[in-house]
Amino acid sequence: MKISKGSGRAIIALTRKIARIVFAMLNNHTPFDENLLKKAEKGVVA
Repeated sequence: MKISKGSGRAIIALTRKIARIVFAMLNNHTPFDENLLKKAEKGVVA
């Protein structure tokens, strides 16, 4: 029996975040920019 729901919630939260990003990119006709991803991983972009 699974006691905590932490991992499931984390997966859903990440999925929703990615979906919001993809929707914004499609809505704004913005191409994927790998440089922005690298900056975000370093903590440069808020």
